[in-house]
Amino acid sequence: ETSYSYRISNSKNFSELEILHINADQTEQYLQNEIANLAYSKKRIGYWYWETSSFPDQFVFLQNYFNEIWVATEFTKASLKKKIHTPIKVIPPAIRFKISNDFVGTYKFAYNALKVLINFDGFSFQDRKNPFDAISAFKKFICKIENNNSVLIIKAINLDDNQKDQLKQFVS
Repeated sequence: ETSYSYRISNSKNFSELEILHINADQTEQYLQNEIANLAYSKKRIGYWYWETSSFPDQFVFLQNYFNEIWVATEFTKASLKKKIHTPIKVIPPAIRFKISNDFVGTYKFAYNALKVLINFDGFSFQDRKNPFDAISAFKKFICKIENNNSVLIIKAINLDDNQKDQLKQFVS
């Protein structure tokens, strides 16, 4: 999407607040392209997701471009807080949803089934998303429950054929 490129990159624009909702590992690339514009914001917030208990040292310096870092969970806050001095706030995603009967009927789930979602991107770091351990944990969980009607939903994008084959073998 480039239709707003001109508005974003026009250095005459001034904003009171910028919220960059991109992960730390993508922030540097963004900053390299937009560094001239960053001087025109009074306050800059980075909204980062990070799913490992240790935040990589190579991204620590990026905090210097932000007045605050927002994260979705206490887990992520604890990970970042070990290495980052910039204020960190937990701001959960503003998403609410209810699974409709249409969805349940389409996929043949029992309405009262426990539904577990594993969501990951093949382009992302697999040790962060860790789909194979999540699947293993689900398999261990369902073995311990009698009359279990739990459902594992795997949503994956950007998988190459090898990754798809690995996932299919692992699940079966």
